[in-house]
Amino acid sequence: INSIKIHNYPSLPLYSNQDHVSAYLLCLEVEYMDATRENYFLPIGLLKDKQQIINFSQIQPKAIICKVILEGTEVALIDALYDGNFRKDLFQAVQKGVQVSNEKGTIRCETGNVLKEDNIAYESIRSNVLNAEQSNTSIIYNDQYFLKIYRKLEYGLNPDLEVVRFLSEQTSFENAPQYGGSLLFLAEGKRPIIIGLIQNKIINRGDAWETILEDLSDYYQRVKEAIPTKNNEKISKERLYFMDAPARIRAIIGRDTYKRVTLLARRTAEMHIALASSQSAAGFAPVVFSPTDRTALYEAQSNLVKDQLRALQHHINILPKEIAAEAARVIEAEERILSILHEIATQPIDSTQTRVHGDYHLGQVLDSGSDFYIIDFEGEPMREIEARRYKTSPFKDVAGMIRSFHYAAYGELYLHTEKYNKLELSELEAWAAQWFHYISRFFLTAYFDRVEGQAFVPKDRDQLSLLLRTFILEKAIYEVGYEMNARPDWLKIPLRGVLYELRTA
Repeated sequence: INSIKIHNYPSLPLYSNQDHVSAYLLCLEVEYMDATRENYFLPIGLLKDKQQIINFSQIQPKAIICKVILEGTEVALIDALYDGNFRKDLFQAVQKGVQVSNEKGTIRCETGNVLKEDNIAYESIRSNVLNAEQSNTSIIYNDQYFLKIYRKLEYGLNPDLEVVRFLSEQTSFENAPQYGGSLLFLAEGKRPIIIGLIQNKIINRGDAWETILEDLSDYYQRVKEAIPTKNNEKISKERLYFMDAPARIRAIIGRDTYKRVTLLARRTAEMHIALASSQSAAGFAPVVFSPTDRTALYEAQSNLVKDQLRALQHHINILPKEIAAEAARVIEAEERILSILHEIATQPIDSTQTRVHGDYHLGQVLDSGSDFYIIDFEGEPMREIEARRYKTSPFKDVAGMIRSFHYAAYGELYLHTEKYNKLELSELEAWAAQWFHYISRFFLTAYFDRVEGQAFVPKDRDQLSLLLRTFILEKAIYEVGYEMNARPDWLKIPLRGVLYELRTA
């Protein structure tokens, strides 16, 4: 960091005493040594009582920014989100639809239908900050509402707010959070900045990633106990149902896993149908997947392939031997990969583009125990906020989930190596491929059964296959770049994903 500047600081009234300020809502401009800049949100408050400062230092030491002398007395400057009274004031402001203005602009609180119908008294508001380490700060109110505060601020309408509000208030889709309200900063001549989003809290037992890993743990245990002699019973059909699989495969995968995967597929399909349901809602009306769009998609994908494989070539000498061998095969296949992707620009595609989730995988789905709820509609965090609002084929989300199943199949083995010896790991990797083969087809069958006849699904089966293959291959290439930098030990998963798509193309 080179410098930090405070370039806006509207205040929020204290509802327990209207003559005082609860906190100043700072917008910080952070400049880095390479001259790039980012904006961050930091609400600040003051602790003046000495005992209160001591108690706060013990309970929330990270929340104290510094101690200062104010009018001859030492006070503590704090991140106000860790102050229970400020959190009450924040919730009350959204409930009341408060607007706070200064010369720089206006903080506007918007109240969603779900909060309008549930007017909680100020004295009854209880809250706590979740401890999860992430780029946003999350607050739970009365074990009923979930407030997500966006720390990194960007000009433009955040798709998380936009999609949740649309699904909640303009469609009948029930398997996503309900829109409770939001906090926006509005300045004349500029796009809005989203500060916070309130949704109802979804009671859950974890995310779908954890659930599927539990299923996989049982699957591998059954493989070990049954000691099957064959693991190459791969049946491929346009639509593959549970009873189409060999009896041995059905026994090892289990009907419960099949039911979960197909339920998730139906909820995914219903989300896409809802997102495509309006011809008039601003930002949501479907558009034709034009030749120009397809050409632009290929250009972006070809640039991704060239960049990631160039970086992979640069890293190949420092990779473990077995991973380097698979990396070399992917690098050698560059022309074939580009040729497959180029088909999207040259073949007709009779379908529409819609708003989509944009960053869809098992970790973005909550498991209530009896149903699945889809969350976090922000899109890919590395993309510009406006780019995350672009319409595209819903098959992009489908591809994300297919790739997530592939990750889970191998991830259960790599995350829990203590369960398996080396020989078992080698043998079970083959069974990971078997599980992925059937689970991905069960998911796709249930998904396409539900979206049959939708405008975003080509009637021509070759066009449908082309779309799906294109987005799955793109996602796998993207993952190669991610794992190369973040988790080199996991690089084998997307490499195998690319090679698998090349075999099936």
